Parts: sequence; C-alpha cells; structure tokens
Amino acid sequence: MWTKPTRAWPTSRSKCGQAGQALIYGLFMLTAGLAALFFLFNVGQLTQEKAKLVNTSDAVAYSAGVMQARAMNFAAYTNRALIANELAIAQSVSLASWGDYLVQHGGSALGLGCSSAGAYSEPAAEWMLRYLPVCLSLGTSTQGNVLIAADNAIRVATSAATALSEAFKTLNQTAQIVLKTSQDVLALVLPVARLSVMQDVADANYQGDGAVRVDVIPLRDTYYWFHKDTVNPLNPSPMVQIYAGAQRTRLRDLVVNVVNRDGLTPSRTWSDTALIPQADCLFLGVYRNHVERSGGTQLIGFDEWRATDQATYYRWNLQTPKWSLPYCEESAQTLGNGDQRASASGVTTASSHHWKYSGIPGFAELSAEALQDPDPRAQFAVRVLRESNQTRTSDARADIKTTARLNAYNNAVPTDALTQSKVYVGLSAAETFFKRPTERGDGMQEIGSLFNPYWQTHLMPVPDSVREAAQLLQGVVTP
Repeated sequence: MWTKPTRAWPTSRSKCGQAGQALIYGLFMLTAGLAALFFLFNVGQLTQEKAKLVNTSDAVAYSAGVMQARAMNFAAYTNRALIANELAIAQSVSLASWGDYLVQHGGSALGLGCSSAGAYSEPAAEWMLRYLPVCLSLGTSTQGNVLIAADNAIRVATSAATALSEAFKTLNQTAQIVLKTSQDVLALVLPVARLSVMQDVADANYQGDGAVRVDVIPLRDTYYWFHKDTVNPLNPSPMVQIYAGAQRTRLRDLVVNVVNRDGLTPSRTWSDTALIPQADCLFLGVYRNHVERSGGTQLIGFDEWRATDQATYYRWNLQTPKWSLPYCEESAQTLGNGDQRASASGVTTASSHHWKYSGIPGFAELSAEALQDPDPRAQFAVRVLRESNQTRTSDARADIKTTARLNAYNNAVPTDALTQSKVYVGLSAAETFFKRPTERGDGMQEIGSLFNPYWQTHLMPVPDSVREAAQLLQGVVTP
C-alpha cells in the first residue's frame, strides 16, 4: 500500500521569526554610546581647557600687576636716591663754607695767643672754658698749615661730590620722567610693553598647544585711570604723576626734614661768655666779653643751597670822652667767615664760592586723588581669549573627529563682539597695593606713597561690573 510521505516541521514558528532583532537594538545602543563617548571626551577636554585658560589669565593679570608694582617701587628707590643726592649737596656746601671759616678763624686764633708755644691767650685769661680749646686747636693747626691743606682738600672733594650728585640726580630724574612718559604714551596709544609681557606669559602657558590671545585694552586699569575727570571724562587721571615747578613742595619739605636731622648741616651755632668780667669797666658794672659762633645751611626756595659760618669776638672797652662821663662800649672782631652757595647761576670750579646746582628735581609721586586715599590700590582686569578651533575637542584640534551633527553643540560657543569669532574667555583681576613687610617700630601706620618701596601685587576677585562688561563682549546677557 502506498502511503503519502510525511515531513517534519519545527515545533515553534515564532522563535524562527525573531532571529536578528537584537542586532538592530545593539547598533542603536552602540551609536548612542559612541555619541555619549564623544560628548564625554569633549566635556573632559573643555574642562581641561577651562582650567588651563583660567590659570593662564591669572598669570597674565598677575604679571601686569607685578609690572605696576615694580614701576612704583622703582620710583620709590629713585626718589630716595634724589633725597640722598640733595643731602650730599647740602653737606658739601656746608663743608666748603666751614673749611673757609676755619682757615680764617685759625689766623685770628694766633692773634689771640692761642698756639702751642704761647703761654698766654686772651680766652684763657678771661676763663672762656668752651671757646679756649677751640681757639687752641685752631691756632695750633694753623701753625702747621694743617687747616689750609684741609680746606683745599675739602673744596676739591666737595666740589666733585656736588658735581657727581648733580649727575646722578639728572639720571634718576630722567629715568623717572622716561618711565612715566612711556607709561602715559602706552596708556593712551597702545600698551606695547605691558601687552608684550602679558602675551609672552600667555604663550609660555600654551607652548606647543595652539594659540592664545590677550586683549589689547584691559577691562579695568586704575593705574592709568585712577580718577575720573568730571570736566573731561575722556581725560584719564593716572595713579602716578610727575611733580615739577611749584609742585615740588612735597619733595622740598622732605629734603629739608632729612637735612635737619644731620648734626652739622642745619645749624652750627654756639656761644661762650667769659667768667672773668672786664676789669676796666668794673666800677661801672659787670661787663663780660663773649664769643658768638653762628652758621648753618638753608635751602632757599627750590633752587639754591646756601651755607654761612661766622665767629665774632665781642669785647667791652672803657671809653673816656673829654667832656662827658666814662662808659663801656662793646666792639666786635670777626674771627672767621665762610660762605658757599649752589644755585643755577653757579659754576663747577672747585675754588668758586658759587657752585652750579639745578635745584630740587621733579619727581614721581602718587596723584593728588591717590594721596587722599588712605589705601590707594591699582586694579587691573584683563581677558585672555582662546578661539574654539584651537581647543583639543573633536571639532577642533583633537585627533578624534566626528560628524557635523554630533558637533552641533559647538553652536553654543559665544561669539566675541570685537573679533566676531567663537572664543572661550578667561577673565582675571589683580591689584597693586602698599603694605610694609614688617610693622613700624613706633606703632604708627604708614600710608602708601612713592617714597617707600613696599608696593606688592596679588590676585583679586573679578568685580561684578567687570564681569558684566566681559559677558556683554561675548553677547551674554545676565538676567
């Protein structure tokens, strides 16, 4: 019997129909994972770029602050040098006058009997206890020609010292003027020097890692624009200015104060009175002879140092007129004179009693507004720009590249209003301030000036107004 052959079928048709569906799901998840991986890569790169850009902007702002602090400390050191030069000129004028006076007084001392061999001297007979040793030493020195040789040596040395002080003063003054003038030019035209330093610092941080750029014009710079001129708002009032002409009062007063601390220069005045009264006048009263020593060095106006020295012997003498009663009259004998000047009309010859002198120099100091501030500070804020195509992200300089669709996030990078390019920005601020490294011994608090080199710099929080200005430049408006 013939029968129809049978065929074996799978026990489950549904399992055979689902084969390969997991592959589609896997491809989808793989694509999503790759996209997430690229985004994660970019986020990591951007985080690293942000940290590096912030560190770079901090270094750039700090370098600008250091330049300002060094400029102000340089002005302080040169101001101190100017004061030292003035003190040297005052002392030179004093010594030259004093030397001439000693030579003349030495000759007069011999006439008074003050010598090494003399058994009698007028000051000794009258018991002038203070003047007697002076008279003896001057008379003895004159006998050995010591005073004349010393005067000649003093004149040569002090004349050379004055000329050298004038030369150094000119150099210091010129350095300050050049520094301040260059700063003003750079502030008003193009800050080439400071910008060059800041750009060098930024480039050093990104060496071999693409390009970075520092803003030419900082967002805040109170070193050059410390005070706003209400009459002319476009005319900046800097923190530092040059004082010249009638404005030199501050330096003049300080120089006089320093000179007056010297024991020899400001005043060389004393006197001595005889203990023994004048015998001729005893029946008329007690009259005692005396010696007056006067002298000192003064700054006349702004442009002349003058030193004078004089000693005078005052004696009482009995006068017996023919037709009137006798009386005692005082007479004066000049023992010695000295006179030395230094002014613009002088000459440089050592033997001259009138030396060449340029006067109290112009100098750099804080502006009037800054001097009124108990804590003047120069603030500086700057942007450092990194164009988006310079970053090591998947759409820029990284070796990993993706499609334009996956890099659509790049549209969120702000566009700079000045360069019209997509940039990342680092914003930092620094300030230069005055602070002594140690407290004063007298407990007094010292305010900032350009006569003490204690200017320092540190980073500071970016002010809100500066941050808002930076955001506007990037087209970002904060609510």
